[in-house]
Amino acid sequence: MELVARELMGLCECYSNTKKISEILDILVDNSTYDKRLRPKHGAEPVNIGITIHVTSISAISEINMDFTIDFYLRQTWNDPRLAFRHHLYGAFENNIDSLTVSFLFKIFFIILII
Repeated sequence: MELVARELMGLCECYSNTKKISEILDILVDNSTYDKRLRPKHGAEPVNIGITIHVTSISAISEINMDFTIDFYLRQTWNDPRLAFRHHLYGAFENNIDSLTVSFLFKIFFIILII
């Protein structure tokens, strides 16, 4: 019986933590304070963007048409202070929030020069 009581208490604590995490994420992405149409630091200095390209393959090379096919992964990283977690207000938060898809997305343009 004691084991069942401990399991139930653990489930309640887990639910409580999940609810707290959900509330924190709702606060971070509140539409009244976060507008994903605006870039981070809008109206201030430019945003530094880190870019990583991992080429997985280069194929279908055609010397006649002078073209080729390339497959790659592209990763962009930047700091958006609007999504800063204020731990002094909400306590510790150790979960990964990489799955949030509300952040501003920078447009990428590839310019091909033929010389």
